[in-house]
Amino acid sequence: MTTATAVNDTDSLLDLQSVTKAYRLETRQFLAVKEINLHIKPAEFVCLLGPSGCGKSTLLRIIAGLNAATSGVVSYHGRPLKGVNPYTTIVFQTFALYPWLTVQENVEIALKARGVPADARTERALKLIDIVGLDGFESAYPRELSGGMRQKVGFARAMAVEPELLCLDEPFSALDVLSAEALRGELMELWLNKKIPTKAILMVTHNIEEAVFMADRIVIMGKDPGHIVTEIAVTLRHPRQRKDTAFQSLVDKVYAAVAGQSKPKEEALGTQPGQPGVTQPLPRAQLSAIAGLLEKVEEEGGRVDLPRLGGDLVLELDDLLPIVEAGDLLGFITVREGDLLLTPLGRAYADATILARKAIIAGRVLRLPVIAWIYETLQRDDNGRVARDYFHDKLEADFGDKTEEQLDIAISWGRHAELFAYDDDTGELYLESYDGKMAEKSVALTQLYEAWPVLSMQERVEGFELLQRDHAEDFFLHLSARDKAQLILALPPGERKLWMRLLAPDDALDVIQESPGEERKGLLSLLDDKTRREVKGLMDYAEEQAGGLINPRYARLRPHMTVDEAVTFLRRDARDRAQTVYYAYVTDAEERLLGTVTFRDLLITPGDKTVQEVMRTDVITAPEHLN
Repeated sequence: MTTATAVNDTDSLLDLQSVTKAYRLETRQFLAVKEINLHIKPAEFVCLLGPSGCGKSTLLRIIAGLNAATSGVVSYHGRPLKGVNPYTTIVFQTFALYPWLTVQENVEIALKARGVPADARTERALKLIDIVGLDGFESAYPRELSGGMRQKVGFARAMAVEPELLCLDEPFSALDVLSAEALRGELMELWLNKKIPTKAILMVTHNIEEAVFMADRIVIMGKDPGHIVTEIAVTLRHPRQRKDTAFQSLVDKVYAAVAGQSKPKEEALGTQPGQPGVTQPLPRAQLSAIAGLLEKVEEEGGRVDLPRLGGDLVLELDDLLPIVEAGDLLGFITVREGDLLLTPLGRAYADATILARKAIIAGRVLRLPVIAWIYETLQRDDNGRVARDYFHDKLEADFGDKTEEQLDIAISWGRHAELFAYDDDTGELYLESYDGKMAEKSVALTQLYEAWPVLSMQERVEGFELLQRDHAEDFFLHLSARDKAQLILALPPGERKLWMRLLAPDDALDVIQESPGEERKGLLSLLDDKTRREVKGLMDYAEEQAGGLINPRYARLRPHMTVDEAVTFLRRDARDRAQTVYYAYVTDAEERLLGTVTFRDLLITPGDKTVQEVMRTDVITAPEHLN
């Protein structure tokens, strides 16, 4: 149970204790909010902040008495609330004005419902219309007003009944930027100067800067189910300046609390539909948006301030958070101290070619239980086609009224990853294919090699470990001997035998000889008996042919390589320094020593000449040259 700061009940205007709201669909129960403990004192401006679907609006309706809690206690002035709360009114994000009534009539209607006499209604309505700055528009109809003016009418109507607790449900989200900013300022002026009779304000928002600008306390909620994560006190003096260092620091702190709610990997992924455990919903984000986000963070050096990122991309919290959540779920990004950081795999994806990106995303998406379940269901079907309704019916037990949205997201992600597609004419999902081959070729990340040259060793290992076993084998066998050696040595010792035993004797010899001398004996021991004997024989033969001159410190070049290729190879291997190696061996395919070449010789030779034209053969008859 997570609790916002508690205060003495006698000090509270509103008190929620262990409030839970559940909905039942057939045999399954869905929790909208769970174990909410919240207290609001007089003279407080409190903001509820959190991602879409965390139950902010549900909680507001429970407080107003429009929805009843399934369990827990809602108290007002220390007394349990039963039915509609007469001391509370709500201003919704939509204006909810009666189009056939004038401004004055829309304000008066709330008073009329409470039996206030006509003269008193008119007097109070005109006063409130003047307070919100609409004097002169009393006889205007809603269609004649701008969005900001209509919302002002909503505020006037809400305040007409003089509520002790004014509840605002994202009141500025439907307005344009300038109108919203102006109305925020006007509301704060009324509140701070006590020009309205309201004792406390509770506002639902998804705008972090708005919460920091207006609130005394920010209550941050998480979802699945809705719960209170933490609360942050806002002690900045009014009027608050957005460019102040203290203001920005607080915005960073709130962003970190909202976006940094990562779950353990197993819990975040959830289970497949129909299996024990929780089937986690997919974030409401497009995979193309994730790619754009990763590219932006890569441009910023792999780390970027979340609030600044939202501003640069012109994205509100409700738009940015699903993208961040999706990127985190796929292993591309992580959130730390209000900053967004690329993981090694995220860097690999951002730097990869289009084809490699497709392969990487397919492997990551297939880790998600809902996507994997759809894919496996299609694979089991003889025709690789299954009706959308089948998946809808199965998912409904887990997602209820969000089933349609979740299925649309799953289809969109599957299409993007080229795992499966959807035929709108027949209403069927079907497996993708390329030249008659099923889409699992993409799932294997067989084209990850396109990104291979730009990846660090850590990134290579992480990408490689995403591969399915049979496709990993294909990928591994296509690597160069040097890349094979580096990859094997970067893997945990317990996993090396599996990959060494895939190699034919010649390939195993190449891998061993591309490895540091201290690792060679260990790698040789991982081979099966037959292959080990053959490799040992080849090694003895090569050493014999070289007259015992081959030193593992020295690099090996082939005679057919161009000088440019040789220089590139040596530089890539950091062997262009005399203290590391002065001579490089030139050997044939069977590792017989043909000659040597110095790095200096390569640098002063035209790049289109071959190594054979540059190498020295006197080493064969005068071994002292190697000293």
